[in-house]
Amino acid sequence: MGDFWIDTKQTLNAVEDFRQVIAELRAEYNELSSLTVPSLGSATGDIVARMDSSKAELNDEITSLQTLADALEHIVYMYQSTDEKVAAHATSSKNKGKDLAQADNTDLNGIETTNGHDNTDSGLKEEEAKRIKALFKDLIKHFGVLDFRFLLNDHVKNVAQAESLPENDKTENQSPMGQLYGFTPDAEKLLEDAYRKFSESSDFEDMDNREKINFFFSKLAALNEKYSSSSKVFWACGDNPSTEEAIAYFNALGIDGEKLQEILMAQHESAYDLKVRDFIHECAIYSVMGNDGILKSLAGLFDNVDALVGYKGDVYTAQMGDDDILSDITAVNTYNCMENCEDGDIWQAMSDYNIGVVNDEINESLEFLKYYGDGDAEQGMIALENELYDESIGTDYLSGEYGSYANYGGFGYGGYGSPYKEYGDSIDDEIQKTAERFLDHLKMKADYQKTDHVLWLINA
Repeated sequence: MGDFWIDTKQTLNAVEDFRQVIAELRAEYNELSSLTVPSLGSATGDIVARMDSSKAELNDEITSLQTLADALEHIVYMYQSTDEKVAAHATSSKNKGKDLAQADNTDLNGIETTNGHDNTDSGLKEEEAKRIKALFKDLIKHFGVLDFRFLLNDHVKNVAQAESLPENDKTENQSPMGQLYGFTPDAEKLLEDAYRKFSESSDFEDMDNREKINFFFSKLAALNEKYSSSSKVFWACGDNPSTEEAIAYFNALGIDGEKLQEILMAQHESAYDLKVRDFIHECAIYSVMGNDGILKSLAGLFDNVDALVGYKGDVYTAQMGDDDILSDITAVNTYNCMENCEDGDIWQAMSDYNIGVVNDEINESLEFLKYYGDGDAEQGMIALENELYDESIGTDYLSGEYGSYANYGGFGYGGYGSPYKEYGDSIDDEIQKTAERFLDHLKMKADYQKTDHVLWLINA
């Protein structure tokens, strides 16, 4: 059992962060509850229903986080060294409500004091370690494997992940694409086959890396109609084909275009709920970043087009879920790796980057900030804030300044689905909250200020 240990300090710091988020969510819930909806005829009932739905979602999230924080705190008390447990046991005689060891029927007699990391002979007993593992398994089942990687050492992490996977997905080495996107081996193979067929085509030979990125990923992106030529933005700035043309292209390569579309759309639609990257969203960003056409150049006179189709666009539509945050960061980093790869194999460059991420060799947020700060993360944060708060015709369009709300139907995180702007309320506050959430995520994950706090579940 010597391979089982928990970083108690880091876990308690996470609990502290969770409780802060809970307080913020409660404030948001109370603020939403205090809103008075004006009489707007038939629209009033719809607005009230949406607000009630949003309140219910917030309440569920508060309850879920409260359960998580309490469970993690309980695990830490169970895991503390023997001296700490004895002291807790003595204290509990005055306050039995805090006697977690007794509540868990833990026998404190006959256990020698240790440093808290070795439980083979003189540390935690087998029974207690099993109870802790069982609690973690329950948490993993409810909240997801990746949310708790920071709490466990590599051995327990791998065991927990294997035990949480369906029987047919239990493998010693789940692929990076499986971990980061949720792709099955068959789905991953179809994507790799599509790239391999492209790399064997005559088109591939005469292209530089940027052209390869634009050509291939524009076809993948267009399998989602909103990233196809049906969108003026992706038609002009990414040179993306129609969905029908994209399907036909892959069919001509010998790849089932309809099946490929089905796989990518299924992953796209599940990414928000699973809090994983959104692959086709990344493909759309690649298609624009890889394009140097005249129409994109003209659009670039007014704003940073690459940012508008990525993180800046998500902020100004106030629609930035966890999947968008992850993909907006990943896309910039991966694009740079693909463009700069020396052998011209852009798919392998992407794969190598993903391997580095899952092996904890690459801090994605730190890389992202360093890119914008020319190697300096703090300067990158300053540059990013300046970029985010630099408004333009493009941001006005996305936020609804010119015409209807560009992505009407939901703000993603809060789930309001709110047409506030049409009824006299500005969405500026929502844009501000979204920007702060994105920047806070980067600060927390990049850890360039050497903070010890960890917040995996909520990308605040």
